[in-house]
Order: sequence, then structure tokens, then C-alpha cells
Amino acid sequence: MTKTTLGDWTKPEIDAQCSAAHGQYSRKLALHYTDYFNAHAELRGKHLYSASSMETSLPSGWAGLASGIPAKRRHQHHRSGKSSQALALGLLGVAGALDTEFAWLWRLLDRNPESSAVGEFEHSIPPTCLGETPRVTSIDYLITTPNTVVCVEAKWTERGLGSCSCDKREERYGDDVDAEGDPTIGECSERVLKRAAYWETAHDLFRLPDRSPPQVCPIWTPYQAIRNVAAARALAQGRDFVFCLFYDENNPYFRPSNIWPGWPLLLKTTLCDSGPFAFRTMSWQTLVKMLPLDEQAKVWAREKHCLPV
Repeated sequence: MTKTTLGDWTKPEIDAQCSAAHGQYSRKLALHYTDYFNAHAELRGKHLYSASSMETSLPSGWAGLASGIPAKRRHQHHRSGKSSQALALGLLGVAGALDTEFAWLWRLLDRNPESSAVGEFEHSIPPTCLGETPRVTSIDYLITTPNTVVCVEAKWTERGLGSCSCDKREERYGDDVDAEGDPTIGECSERVLKRAAYWETAHDLFRLPDRSPPQVCPIWTPYQAIRNVAAARALAQGRDFVFCLFYDENNPYFRPSNIWPGWPLLLKTTLCDSGPFAFRTMSWQTLVKMLPLDEQAKVWAREKHCLPV
């Protein structure tokens, strides 16, 4: 029986359901992107399935979109064919340039169009916003209007949503020492414990229980989603706020399999429209048909990423 309650799942349990299938999925994509760059050798960098630059990873004629993400905010593997950052920039960046009114967004949200919408890739939240230091939450694509804040999380080949790293000392960044506990028994780092907005969001909008050691930490597994919703809530400052998740419907972490419902369904059953908050999720395969794209972007989406444009 499929378990559709967020509290039913921990990261190891999700990996047990999805990891093997994801390995096969990832290898298949690697072969596809290798073939793509063999056919477009002028775009290829040093790696078999990576572009030579952010500019050459984007649709033909749209290299200028690369300036929308400063070098310091680009992901380590942003030139890879598997990069969700490059995919989002290539699709949402073109859509934003061709339709400044964001008609596709209001259709997705089932809301009346709003004026003065502004989109920004890799928006870094001010440290004071969520009490984060030295690492802060970064929003893949932030869209704001006078009445609404939309935080988009773009996924492609990733192994699901990011979990808390309290138990991963090898993944420290700079002087970040969050990795000081064991979430399997509810031991969290002091820095995470002090981030009240995380815990309030987990309780109010994810309907998760309070932390109760030695029980599993309730925010360990959905950590990335909680950070995004907390950021949207803080940025809203009284406005409506929305969390959007876009994903590859073929990725085992995002599609149903055996008793695993996939992240989209799991979040749908957890998050519901409540007051000023809304959650929306859609696969890239469906979303791409709604986006205003020119012919170059359609060819890129179809040939490079096998999306049904």
C-alpha cells in the first residue's frame, strides 16, 4: 500500500525505494546527453555531456540569459546536460523574456493575472530573513508582484529533495558547522535549532510534529521544501505566497513506484491551500507545453532534453 503521509518516510527509506532505479535513469540520461554533444560538438566542453560554458548550455540565440545568474551563484555542474539550473534558465528564462506578464504562471496558479511581475534566478535570502548564517537559502526562481511571492524549486535529475545535513560532516561548506548531530534520533545542530522560521513552517504548513528526541527529527527529510516555504513566507511580508515544484516525471524520486508516492504527491497530501499560502507542482513535460517559447527554445527542449514540445 502506498504511504502518502510525509511523516511515514525518512531519507533512508526513500533511498531504499528509489536509489537503484535512479541509477539506471541517470545512466540512460548520461548516454543521451553524450549523444547530443557528439552531434553538437561545437557546444561541448571537456566532459562528455557538458557544455563549454553557461552560454552554450542554453538554447540557440539565448546566450544572453546566462547573465541572469552571476558566476558565484552558478551550480558546480551548471554546464552538464543534467543540470536543473541550466534547464530552468533555458525554459523559464525564455518564457519570462517573451511574456513579461507571466500568463503561464497565473494559469498554473488558477489566479487572475497580476501586473508588475518580476522574475529573478538564484535569489539569495538575506541572512536575517530566516536567521541563517553563513549559508543562506537560495531560491531557484523567484517571482514577485505587489500581491504575491512565488518561490520555484526546479528539479531535473536530482535524487529527490535535499535533506538536512546535520549528520553529514563531510558536507560542510566553509565555516558552516551545521553537521553536529544525528537526525535519526532528533539531535539537531544548534544553528538549525535556532532557525525558528523552519520549525514554525514545519508545524504550521507541513503539519509536522514538534521535535521530540530520541524520535526522528521531523524536518530532516523534507528539509529543502521547508526552507523554501519558510523563505516564501518570510519574503511575502503579508502578501500571498506560493511554493512551486517542477520536476522530471521520469525521475524515480518524483514518480510513484511500489509504495513510494513520489515527492509531488507526497507534498500535495501534506501541503494544502491555507489562507495566503498555496502549493503547486507540475512536471516539466507538462509545463513546457504551457510556456511561451520560440522555435529555438523548442528545438533545444526537444532535442537536448527530450521534452514534448
